[in-house]
Amino acid sequence: MTIKNLPTKQLGVLYLTKSYLYFSGTVNKQMYTAELQEQAIKDFELVDRDECISILTTFFEGNAIVPAKYLFVLGNDICFEKILNKSSATPEEIQQFNDSVPFERVLSHPIQSDKDTRLIGTNFEIIEIIIHILEDKGFVMTKIVPASLLRGYDLAQGMSIPVAGMLLKHVDGFQEFNLLAKEKTDEEKSSLQADFSTSSNSPVVLIILMLFILSVLVGAVMYSLGMLPSQKAPPPIIIPTPNQTSIKIAPTLLPTATPTPTPLSSDSARIKIAPIQFKLVANSASKKASQQVQKMLKTEGAKKIEISTQNNISSLETQIVFSKNITIDLRNYLIEKINLITPESKVRDTEDTTDEITILIKKI
Repeated sequence: MTIKNLPTKQLGVLYLTKSYLYFSGTVNKQMYTAELQEQAIKDFELVDRDECISILTTFFEGNAIVPAKYLFVLGNDICFEKILNKSSATPEEIQQFNDSVPFERVLSHPIQSDKDTRLIGTNFEIIEIIIHILEDKGFVMTKIVPASLLRGYDLAQGMSIPVAGMLLKHVDGFQEFNLLAKEKTDEEKSSLQADFSTSSNSPVVLIILMLFILSVLVGAVMYSLGMLPSQKAPPPIIIPTPNQTSIKIAPTLLPTATPTPTPLSSDSARIKIAPIQFKLVANSASKKASQQVQKMLKTEGAKKIEISTQNNISSLETQIVFSKNITIDLRNYLIEKINLITPESKVRDTEDTTDEITILIKKI
C-alpha cells in the first residue's frame, strides 16, 4: 500500500555516497547508516533492483525511522561535475555533458552564478528508487543538493551528527543548489513519479500498444476508402513504449526562461553585511590573518567590527560562528571570502537571534 500526503513528523537529512546511505532527523536524532552491498549497487551502478529495494526498505523499517521532510544531499563520489567559465550553459553544452556521464539515465541541472556555471550529474535510476521507497513511507523530499556546493559543512569523513544538526536548520534552504528545476510543482518534486508497476511485461502497456496499433490500422483503412476528410494532421499521440518508464520529471533537466536563483552579488552582499555585528577573535600568532579578514570585511561593506585578542584559543583552524538570523546566501558568500584568506574554515551555528557573526582566526 502506498502512503500519500501524510503530515511528516520530523525534519531530516539524507546523505548518499557510493557505498553508504546516512540519515538523521529531529526525532530520530542519532545517525543511522546503511551499507550499500555490491550485490545491489556497485560503483553507483544498479546491479539488482529488488536487492536494492530490500536493503533500503529493511534499513528504514528496521530502525523505525519516523517519516520526515528531508533534504537529499549527494556525496562527491557519486556526482560528475564540469565548470564552465560563464554565467550560463547552452542546451548543446548541457546535452554534451549528460552524454559524457557514464549512466544510462542522468539526473542533472546547471547551477548558475554570476561567475560560472556548474554542470552536475548523477545516476537518476538509483536516486529515483530511494525517493520512491521513502515517498511510500510518508517522507517528503524538499531538494536534491550536491555536497560539493555546501561550503563550510565538513562531509569529507561522511555525515556526522553535528553536521546533520547544522543542515537540519536549513532544510528549506539551498534552493540555488537544487538539482530539480525550480519551476516543477511541489507534487512533482516530492515524487519522481516512476510507476514501478509499469514494466516491459506489464499487461497495461501491452493493451495500450494493441489499442494504438488497432487505431492506426483502422485509420489507414478509413483513409484509403476516402472516409476521412482531408485536413491538417493532428499532433501525434505519445504513449509509453515497453522499455520506457512514465515519469513526471525528466532525468535531464534543461534550463528554462526562468533562471536558477544565483548566489549573492557583491552589491547585494554589501547591503546585507552592513548591519551585521562582526567579532574577530585572534591570538598572538594569528594577528596577520585577523588584519586580512578585517580588511576584507570592510571592503565588503561591514560597518560593525569588534576585534579582540585571546591567547587561550587554538590557532590550528579558523571557525566561523553564525547566529540563527544569518541567511543562507550570506553565509555561503562570507565562507567563500574567508576561505580565500584562511582555507578550510569550520562552520558552527548558535541559537542566538542576534545579527552576529564571530570569527575565530587561525595562524596563516
